Amino acid sequence: LYSKLSMDDKVKLILESTAGSGRQGKDNLAEYKRLGDFKLRLGLYEEAAAIYTSILNELEGSNSSSTRTHSIDHNEMMECKAGLIKAMSYFDIENAIEYA
Repeated sequence: LYSKLSMDDKVKLILESTAGSGRQGKDNLAEYKRLGDFKLRLGLYEEAAAIYTSILNELEGSNSSSTRTHSIDHNEMMECKAGLIKAMSYFDIENAIEYA
């Protein structure tokens, strides 16, 4: 709805403030993922890739510890990987292919 009304900046601010709450903005990884999805749709590929990479690194770190404290499920993790590959394909095709 906001996109159709040309209010992308407002959505970006709302998502960034929501994703930015909590420990370094990553306590709620599902919200952080939505921000990555939004930036990908806007064509902000490097920013989206950075967000997806950060989420995947956080998930990898939490998987190596004994407790699972993240707010993202397996399907969303796979969506992050797909989003990362898609975003990287616009600015770093070799790494996107390698990661895939």
